[in-house]
Amino acid sequence: MRTDLGPIQPSYVPPNCRIATTDGDEGWAFRQRFDLIHSHVLNNTSLRNWPQFHREALASLTLGGWVEPQEFSYKRYSDDGSHLTNSRVEYWQDLWTKA
Repeated sequence: MRTDLGPIQPSYVPPNCRIATTDGDEGWAFRQRFDLIHSHVLNNTSLRNWPQFHREALASLTLGGWVEPQEFSYKRYSDDGSHLTNSRVEYWQDLWTKA
């Protein structure tokens, strides 16, 4: 199962894969249980209600199932403090986070 907000799916889909257009903020759209629920790049882009998403995802797992959110931060860091705090990249990061 794969979901997306819009119908921008590939033309070839493996026979064991189904694609649904759904919005994670509008409630869980699935009745079946899953062994794995994987999500990625939902922070600062589309999902607004993380507690609801996790409650519904956890309730939809099979026994021993796993929820795996993969997210990242747009904030840049350096291990030695050498990044420029007033750079254009820093400016872009701030605009992206506020948007």
